[in-house]
Amino acid sequence: MLDIAVVENTHIITITYSGSLSTEDIEKAQEVMSRLTAEHNAVQLLLEYGEIDPGRIEPAAAWKDLQSIGMLQDMERIALVADQQWLQTITDAIGAIVSADVRTFDRGRRDEALAWLAS
Repeated sequence: MLDIAVVENTHIITITYSGSLSTEDIEKAQEVMSRLTAEHNAVQLLLEYGEIDPGRIEPAAAWKDLQSIGMLQDMERIALVADQQWLQTITDAIGAIVSADVRTFDRGRRDEALAWLAS
């Protein structure tokens, strides 16, 4: 499931992922990202990963998620918040293909990640 929000009075989008992932979740995230990017020049993104259940990810959702990578080009900064060590590899990969400043934060440092995005 994805929870998508825009931090009030900012250009920060937060996407929290845990458990399952559906096509509708990805489409909603893409819609919010497209809308905010169209409204503002500089958009920041906080991606927070909880417990991921690979068996509950719809194949079509995974494909749509991969297609969303191009949308990350429109981001100024991206913060990945998670306890999973393998996400550092994802951070490195994203940083190599987008112009955004990308950083990883442990889940206990979520507030620090938001402060970095807002600075």
